[in-house]
Amino acid sequence: MKMTNKKLKHSNSPYPSKENPQTDIVGWKPNNRQKRLLKKNQDGVIMVIALFGGLFLVAILYHIIGVGHSTLENQLMQDAADSITWSAATVKARGMNTIALFNLIMALVLAVLVAIRLLQMIIGVAIAAIGVACAFSFGAACTAAEPLIQLEVNLNKIAKQVKPEIKEILTGLEKASDVIVKGTSFLAEAEAVYISRKESKGVSSVGFVWPVAEKLPVEPGKFADLCNQAGHQVVQVSTFFLPDGVSKKADSTVGKLIGEMAGSFSKFFCGNGGKPSIDSKHEVAYPIKENTKCAGSTAKISLTKHKCTSDQCKECLEDACTMCIARFNRKGFKKARWLITTERWEETTDKNGHVITGKKTERDSVKWIDDDPCEAKAKCGEDAICETVTKEPVFGNSSKLIVTRIIYKAIESCIVKESIKTGKAPEALNTSSWPVHKVIKKNAKNADFNLIGLGAGKNRADNRLKNIGLLIKQKKNAAIDRRIGFAKAQFTSPNPDMWHMDWYSRLIRFRLDKQSKGFGCKGNSGKSCSKLGKISGKIGKFQKGMILH
Repeated sequence: MKMTNKKLKHSNSPYPSKENPQTDIVGWKPNNRQKRLLKKNQDGVIMVIALFGGLFLVAILYHIIGVGHSTLENQLMQDAADSITWSAATVKARGMNTIALFNLIMALVLAVLVAIRLLQMIIGVAIAAIGVACAFSFGAACTAAEPLIQLEVNLNKIAKQVKPEIKEILTGLEKASDVIVKGTSFLAEAEAVYISRKESKGVSSVGFVWPVAEKLPVEPGKFADLCNQAGHQVVQVSTFFLPDGVSKKADSTVGKLIGEMAGSFSKFFCGNGGKPSIDSKHEVAYPIKENTKCAGSTAKISLTKHKCTSDQCKECLEDACTMCIARFNRKGFKKARWLITTERWEETTDKNGHVITGKKTERDSVKWIDDDPCEAKAKCGEDAICETVTKEPVFGNSSKLIVTRIIYKAIESCIVKESIKTGKAPEALNTSSWPVHKVIKKNAKNADFNLIGLGAGKNRADNRLKNIGLLIKQKKNAAIDRRIGFAKAQFTSPNPDMWHMDWYSRLIRFRLDKQSKGFGCKGNSGKSCSKLGKISGKIGKFQKGMILH
């Protein structure tokens, strides 16, 4: 039985065996029977499928590793380019804040001189007011002007002493601003190189920003603007120590008054029109201004008798009529004091149309009236300057009228707001050689506040794949061993001036597409982008290849 099985096994096997005389595998040739059996045998077929399936899975794994490494390196290089560009823009924002700080210091230093000159003007106005009071008080108030005059002389000496020191400090601050304007771009470039070499953790080996060595977009301002800002500093310093509630009230009252005076003083201080006029407007009483005797009690209308009781009073009334009527309806006229007589009676119309006049009442008074009651028909030298008559119907009785007649007999005085010369003004400064602050350029564009950064480094994903040992040998110039990332940043401020230290930097959206002929650059940064594209092209000439982000 065993022999039969061996024979059957031997007879059914298409392959050579030890029992078969044709067991020599070298030179073995199957017979026809073995060939038929060999065609029907399917042993080991799954091995071929497994082999190709394994190769496919290895290829998929290789692709996943390559995409993962490429994505990682892409993000790392973009982060490095963002850091390079944002850091450089931050340096420029700090430069703008430093210039704004210098501007504020210049205004604060100049505020010392402005405050001294402002005090001189206030004292000048006070001396003029005392002069007016001196005329009304017949010399009693004149002695109060002497200490003020001495104080004004001392302030003028102090102003002459501090003026050279203030000018020297302003000159130093102006030169420091010029250094910041010119040197900030170099500092920004150095910051870009430092970030690309030290802070990007080996992702980038070199980096820079464009434009290179371009000054900050500022230019010298006008001394008048610096002077106005100094006036505002005087107001702020004069109220900063007050509590919050009191400070707000001071800003709305005293601060407003000081601000207006500082504004007018700034025009004088900047020396635009030679010596300034320090005339002040005061309410002047006529005829007292022309005839001081009219200020006495004997020249006034008697409030009990409602008439003049002296020849001086009659003379002053004549002068008042002439002077005040000439100033009616003119700029500065405030009011006039009238002697008037008011008459009132009733008028009734009967059935036949006859007018019946009732009992007349009469009352004298002296009162102030703001406008011209005579409506430009006033006449002096007569019993009455003018008169007005009004008729009002009685409610419920159309045949009865109340008639009111007002006789304007005389004008005692009138008040007019006029400019009064307060005295000699301080000499204006010659500001043509004085240093000035910095302002944003008038023709500045958005592109002047933008930076385009570039970071370049080795393609580490390519090196990792080479270390895995799965890369097929490529031609010498076919390998990609460089990555270049681009980014765009901006330094900006919510207040478009140089009096606020709130400049900051931010990244903005930016795309740099590679086309058949250079880079496709559009928008405000088109010129800088095109130059950057040419530089990138030159970088690629001596590299085996590069990937742009």
